[in-house]
Amino acid sequence: ICECIGIQDLAGKIHGSRNPMNVIKAVFGALQTQRVPDDLAKARGMRLVDVYHTYYGNIKPTFVRK
Repeated sequence: ICECIGIQDLAGKIHGSRNPMNVIKAVFGALQTQRVPDDLAKARGMRLVDVYHTYYGNIKPTFVRK
């Protein structure tokens, strides 16, 4: 699923049953709870550039507003 939408590096743990329907539900649930880097920076009291450096390496942030 994630490869189809462009996510290349992903790791996760499935608790409980690993039947295909539960795995798909878990993936979509996890993707819906993801936070944008701007919100993450505000919650942690960090600068946006520092969040990008910590989580994405040397990728420069693209400022997209909701």
